[in-house]
Amino acid sequence: SFGVGFDAAFDLDAATRLPWCEVHMFDPTPQVVEVLSGSAAAWAALYGKAATRTKDTLEAFRAQTRGLLANGTATTSPGALSLPNVRFHPFGLAARDRNGTLRNWWTQHRMSRTIKRAPTAEFLSLDSIVARVGRTPSVVKVDIEGAEKQPGVLEALLHSGAPQLALELHKAGKDT
Repeated sequence: SFGVGFDAAFDLDAATRLPWCEVHMFDPTPQVVEVLSGSAAAWAALYGKAATRTKDTLEAFRAQTRGLLANGTATTSPGALSLPNVRFHPFGLAARDRNGTLRNWWTQHRMSRTIKRAPTAEFLSLDSIVARVGRTPSVVKVDIEGAEKQPGVLEALLHSGAPQLALELHKAGKDT
């Protein structure tokens, strides 16, 4: 899954129901990376500043991932989850490999009150991700908050060789 955000339900359900499958979760959003790395301080800082509606989302995410985190530093390498078939990777999907500004729903709407500029993150092409993971995916789920509109991203997904593609498209600020 690309763009896990604060909802790992699909990934964790797939990992539980299909224990023979590898499940890879990707998201470069700093708060997601910090929470999935097991940082209690990151959780407290994020939750303490959140609006009530956002707290509901965060509480659901914490319930999904509670007890799944093992030691591992997701900030420097894929974090290890206690489900042996699940891996978290702290980078995003793009048409080409690059480091760049992270502009997504979370950074533009939820973090805008607490930060002055959007954070930077690592982005990799689908080919680079497949090379790092070591296999072509069977199912690709994408919710990357508008980044799918970057030239080359949709084409790479359509030609990925994955037999199943679940894609949330964004148009003028709306989910479709």
